[in-house]
Amino acid sequence: MYILIMLLAVTRSMEDIERLKRIILNLRLKSDLNNTKLLAIIANFANLTELEYATLGITSIEDYDSTEGYEQLVTQNVEYKFLLDLDYPENLKLIKNPPAIIFYKGTWKKELFYKTISIVGTRTPTESGKKFTRNISRELSNNGFTIISGMAFGIDREAHLGALDSNGNTIAVLASSPNTPTPANNTDLYNKILDSGGIVLSDVTSDQELGPWSFAARNRIVAALSQATLVVEAGEKSGALITADLARKYKKYVFAIPGNIYSSVSTGTNNLIKSGNARLVTTIDDILNAMDMPKNQSITEGQKLQNLTDNEIRTYNALIDSMYVEQINAIVQSDISDTIGILTSLELKGLISLTTEGKYKRIANLN
Repeated sequence: MYILIMLLAVTRSMEDIERLKRIILNLRLKSDLNNTKLLAIIANFANLTELEYATLGITSIEDYDSTEGYEQLVTQNVEYKFLLDLDYPENLKLIKNPPAIIFYKGTWKKELFYKTISIVGTRTPTESGKKFTRNISRELSNNGFTIISGMAFGIDREAHLGALDSNGNTIAVLASSPNTPTPANNTDLYNKILDSGGIVLSDVTSDQELGPWSFAARNRIVAALSQATLVVEAGEKSGALITADLARKYKKYVFAIPGNIYSSVSTGTNNLIKSGNARLVTTIDDILNAMDMPKNQSITEGQKLQNLTDNEIRTYNALIDSMYVEQINAIVQSDISDTIGILTSLELKGLISLTTEGKYKRIANLN
């Protein structure tokens, strides 16, 4: 399929591709043709006869050559990418039956898809699972990865938030249309992703019914877009295991975090590791070493300062050694509640950590 797509993109004129793009979009929005049939039309567009179109329920293909579909998306504030577009994600082209059309909201940049990892897991994680996800997502983001997940509750949410904490890139793949956040209670995250310059995408239209198959389709895209998939916590029948299985079939890296053998949310991840279907991970180094990628050991002072407020910089600089909140507050001379809030913000940004003694210390040095 990939070779055929590349040949089509090279041999057809831009005018032909734009015409085909209009037709496929209208067929996608206004007919009941599935993706397999749309791909067949794309591949054989110049050779299909009227009789062959008729067997697909199309009386005249010319009826679909209009801007009607595009105008419909404009009213919904939704954009789309066509399979033959030059900035359609390469990773997605490589799978069997790639989506003919991807619908999205946000700032589409081809470079978002160059270095990608998906982080997935249970909707009901442990506190340690949430913390680990947030931290490793932040670290991966600081090392240039775009974080991809499904914007569900639990591990998905923490993965997206970790990227946002570090002002990094994140892509949410929805089971629903990109103009209908799913779940609705995650609308705050949806807005944060879009406001940050990220993307929310789907191969689903606004009038398409949501069902169990929708989430399976979403998992397929998550796995395909990613160079690697990390499963943090997952039960025995978790949907995250479907994503991991698809990633493995797509010849991607699959990683998993080992968990408590008595915890139901670790059964799936432990089994992945035990079966050899995932590599055991405890730190970002395990991922980078497996993928043969160097670690970003330092971020310039200017980059760090750029992402901090004046109060955050002042509080950070007050941390000479491991210190209690009261010691830090005595230096910055602020309300204790404000100091605690700033320390929490610095911790979320991966600049400081809380020791077992209840003291704060620097992780990195601004100077």
